[in-house]
Amino acid sequence: MTLLVLANPAFLPPRSKLLALLALGLAWGVVAAGFGASWQRSLWSTYARMGGIVGAAHWLAFAVLVAAVFRPRRLLRGLISVNLGVSVVVAALALCSAYELPLPLYGPLPERDFPRVGGVIGNAIPMGVYAVLNVVLALTLLATDLAGRRRSNADPAAPGSAAKRMALRLFWALAAIANGLAFSTAGSLTAAMAVLGGGALCAGALAIGSTGRWRVAAVASLALASTAAIALVAVFLFVEPAAEGTYQHPLVKRIAEVGAGSESALDRLYAWQAGWAGFLARPMLGWGPENFLVVFGRYGNEDAALAQPHADAHNAWVEKIATEGLPGVACLLGLWVVVAMALLRAGRGAAPGERRFVLGLAAALTGVLATSMTANWNITTNLLFMVMLAVAAQLEAGDAAPGRVAAALAQHRPLRLGLAVCAAALAVAGVAANHSLYRGAIAFGSAAHMSPSPYDLMSTDERVLRVRRALASHQRAIAACDRLANRPRRHLFDDLEVNWWNLRVRHSAEARRWLEYADAQAAE
Repeated sequence: MTLLVLANPAFLPPRSKLLALLALGLAWGVVAAGFGASWQRSLWSTYARMGGIVGAAHWLAFAVLVAAVFRPRRLLRGLISVNLGVSVVVAALALCSAYELPLPLYGPLPERDFPRVGGVIGNAIPMGVYAVLNVVLALTLLATDLAGRRRSNADPAAPGSAAKRMALRLFWALAAIANGLAFSTAGSLTAAMAVLGGGALCAGALAIGSTGRWRVAAVASLALASTAAIALVAVFLFVEPAAEGTYQHPLVKRIAEVGAGSESALDRLYAWQAGWAGFLARPMLGWGPENFLVVFGRYGNEDAALAQPHADAHNAWVEKIATEGLPGVACLLGLWVVVAMALLRAGRGAAPGERRFVLGLAAALTGVLATSMTANWNITTNLLFMVMLAVAAQLEAGDAAPGRVAAALAQHRPLRLGLAVCAAALAVAGVAANHSLYRGAIAFGSAAHMSPSPYDLMSTDERVLRVRRALASHQRAIAACDRLANRPRRHLFDDLEVNWWNLRVRHSAEARRWLEYADAQAAE
């Protein structure tokens, strides 16, 4: 983007309060990290999450880039269509895994609770949320194009041939169907909340802006979505879970088995209680981004101590207020307020096609907001979230004149050249700094792939061979990047514990060396 700005100042980011609030939230995260429990964890996060300040800075840069470079709406919709093409492949892989079809390029995918499917993304929650958001985006593009049908028929010179438009519509419909099926197989209640949130918003908007039968249908849909949301909350809080294996369909199974007293429900309640206690202890500065594990360790009650350690709060707002305090939540809340105002302003008086685009965007963003109540945003959510925020920033800016900084850059080419050189140097430094993280992540992933499970059926010799290779990969991951080494250390201890007897019997001298190495890593 810096090269584009150097060549043409028109590619400067739009004047947007939304992007400014996103940057302010990042700046406050740096301050909170400086006073938090672990600066290193706040900065780099973990291999599993890849968040932290470095991750937030990348997402901010990505949102600014999309808002600046994909300025014509046609290019932006092209970007969303490319994303939908990728989502069809991801959905196809998930469906192949759900129906146990062969995957020649992958092998077994990471399923944690079959028949719920996580696909290549991870577990079922990010898979479900990713699929739902892509369903909404595909339907948004399809509805927007259908609304412009009359205009294109009336104007023979309108861009795009009939065949091309029909092909695009079929592609968007395919993307919606494929992602809808993937959502169904994921069986994620968090993704279901996104469906209900986005559906309720669309129904409410149609109830206000429609007349006659459309209004009656919209009011009925709004009532249905509200009733379903209340029912889900009631099931979560008050209904005893069904016995495991009672239902087979992934989504029905998840709804029935997640009730009051279930492990999933209690895990979230324990995390939320600990997060609130952590906020009361540090209401302004918090414990630093990505340090919720410390909050849970300090403030989880006795029952929570029996649950697995929580690296996140399963609620983006609870995690934000616990790790970044009131100012962090204020930045996030302000961001959503500006988004809502920008969408309302853009939807008023817009042409039918544009109004449908804005309404679909609002529904997708409402889905993101709904998912934040029971899960943290992850890499796949952030990818789509930042694209949508960039669109909202463009709608907010409209035809506003560029700010003073942009005007100054437009007038001074040497200043733009200097900034471009600084940006290039920063990028090179970032690549060098991330190289150790990359090597560590590769070694960590290799170890996770080779570590034998206690339930794997294999000979003792094969098990020992695999655990020796896994231990060597753990060691490489620790040596490559000490900043993110605690998770490889934990997996090192787990593999030694599970396989210690066989390793000591088959290779006693090597087992002694690994025990000494583990002792040193425990001290670290």
